[in-house]
Amino acid sequence: MATIDDIKYDDKGLVPAVLIDCDTRQVLMVAWMNAESLSITLNTGLATFWSRSRQELWTKGMTSGNFMHVVSITADCDCDTLLVEVHPDGPACHKGTVSCFTDPIEMPSCDDAAFDEARTVKLADILEDATGQFDLHMHTTVSDGEASPEEMVDEAIRLGLVAIGITDHSFTDFDTEYCMAENAAAAYQAELRRLASIYKDRITILCGMEQDMFSEPAPSGFDYLIGSAHYVEVPVEYAQASGGHVSRDGKHCYVSVDETEDLFVRAAYACFDGDYLAFAEAYYETVSDVIKRTGADIIGHVDLFSKYNEGNRYFDENDPRYVRAWQKACDTLLATGAAFEINQHGRSSGWRSVPYPAPAIYEYLRERGARFITTSDAHSASELASVWGESLE
Repeated sequence: MATIDDIKYDDKGLVPAVLIDCDTRQVLMVAWMNAESLSITLNTGLATFWSRSRQELWTKGMTSGNFMHVVSITADCDCDTLLVEVHPDGPACHKGTVSCFTDPIEMPSCDDAAFDEARTVKLADILEDATGQFDLHMHTTVSDGEASPEEMVDEAIRLGLVAIGITDHSFTDFDTEYCMAENAAAAYQAELRRLASIYKDRITILCGMEQDMFSEPAPSGFDYLIGSAHYVEVPVEYAQASGGHVSRDGKHCYVSVDETEDLFVRAAYACFDGDYLAFAEAYYETVSDVIKRTGADIIGHVDLFSKYNEGNRYFDENDPRYVRAWQKACDTLLATGAAFEINQHGRSSGWRSVPYPAPAIYEYLRERGARFITTSDAHSASELASVWGESLE
C-alpha cells in the first residue's frame, strides 16, 4: 500500500489527479495536486488542488458549491498519477456538465462490413487448413494464463503449429481475478498485432478473445470470438451462502461452474437445494443463449458444467433430465451455425478423462451436422501439446 511519502511529483512538484464518480465510475475531471493540496485533501475529505494558472491552492466547490467528497485515493503502479474516487455534490465541469469530458474527437471512419468480411474469411482460411495444425483457444498472463503471449507463440512455433489464436478472457466486473483488466482490450489487440507482424513468416497469429456471455459486448478489432458460459445467474440474496460474485451495480449474482469444486458444490446446495440436475438445467438454459449474447464464432466447452463430475460423482449424466437439458441447448446452438470446440483443457488439467463435449453430446452434435474445432484451452505453454499430443513431436 502506497503512502503519501511514496508519491512522485514532477519537476514542478505536481502530480495529476483523475477524479471519478465512485458510484457510476464516470471520469469527472483531471486536475493537479502538490504535496500541500494532497495533505489538505486527505485531512478534510474535500478534493483540493493546485492551480497552475493562478499559482494557488483551490478546493473544488468552494465557489460553485459542487464539492467533491473523497472516498479513496489510489496511486498508479509508478506512484506518479492519482485516481481519486469521489461523491460529487454537483457537476464537475464549470460549464455545468456532469463531467469535463464531453467533446469526443472524431475517429477515422471504419467500414464495419468490410472488416467483418475480412475477419470471417481469415478465420475460415484457418479452419479449412488441410494440415489441421492450429490451436485457436489459449490464455496468457493477460488473463489467467501462466505464459506471456510471446512465450505461447514461441512454443507454438516449436511444436510446428501453422496458426494460433490467443483468446484471453473478456473482462467481467463481478469477477476480476481470472480475466483481462477493464479497458485492456485495445492494448491486448495491439500486442497481438505486434507479434503477428514480427512472426508473420513463421506462424499466423490471430487476435481472439473468450467472451463470457455476462461480459459487456466485445469491442471491434478481434479476428474472432469464443463464446463461453462460465457462470449461472442466481438471485442476489444467495450471494453469501453460495460464494457467488455480485455485479458492480449490486443487482446480479453469478455462481461459477468451474472456479473450484468446493464452490460448485456450495452453489448447488445454496441455490438449488442440492439438486445438481436443477443446477444443470439452469446452466444449459444459460449456454443456449451464448451465441445470441456474444455474437461469437466458436462455442466454448459446451458442457463445462460436468467438469467436476468424472464418474458421475455428483449426478448421473444419463439421467433424462440432464440429457433433455443439454439436448435443448445444443439444438438452439446448432441453429446458429457456430462451430463447437472439442476442448482438451478438462483432460490436460486432470479433471476429466475425455474432452468437452462428452462423447454422447459429441455424437448428438455430429449426427446433426455440427462443425467442430479442436482446441487446447491452454493456460500454460506446456498445455499447447494437449491438442496434438505426440503427432507434432
